Amino acid sequence: LKRQFLYAPLQGQTAEKLLKKEDIQDLKSIVFLKQSSPLKESQALRAIMSQLYPFWTGLFSILPAFLFNFFYRFIAKRRYIFFGRKSNLYEPSKEQRKFFLP
Repeated sequence: LKRQFLYAPLQGQTAEKLLKKEDIQDLKSIVFLKQSSPLKESQALRAIMSQLYPFWTGLFSILPAFLFNFFYRFIAKRRYIFFGRKSNLYEPSKEQRKFFLP
């Protein structure tokens, strides 16, 4: 899997420069910048998954946006139940740090 994405915190300098204030008000969601257009929640997830795993694109396009958003929010609210909570902060390696923007 090749590295296709750069990451930036929504409260960081990069997000402040590239996004409008209303795009970064809700720090509980993901924002994916695609061709200068910010995508949130299920739209962001669809765009990311279609780049990482193109075969999922067909399945995701079947679900209407309101239903996809419902499932996105359902899982997001319960993510610690599904995936567990880490007691310590993950420290990226020197190699991984070049993918993180301020």
